[in-house]
Amino acid sequence: WQLENVLQSFPVLLQISVLLFGLSLGAAMWTQQQTISTLIIVATAFGTLCHVFVIVASLISPDCPFQTPVSLAIRVVFDY
Repeated sequence: WQLENVLQSFPVLLQISVLLFGLSLGAAMWTQQQTISTLIIVATAFGTLCHVFVIVASLISPDCPFQTPVSLAIRVVFDY
């Protein structure tokens, strides 16, 4: 049984869903309120950049306390 792998995939799926929600909310609001839409898109982009920074930091330093399932998967792929 691969229960551990299934459980580790939930945070990744949640992060993807939050990113898609932010992008779709920004796109839907663009026709109604461009200022609000810009703020939503900027907030989504800032959150994405912070997440990418955490992934890069954990890839650079194996002792980084912020290991994510994505960074662990990338490390496994590049170690081979």
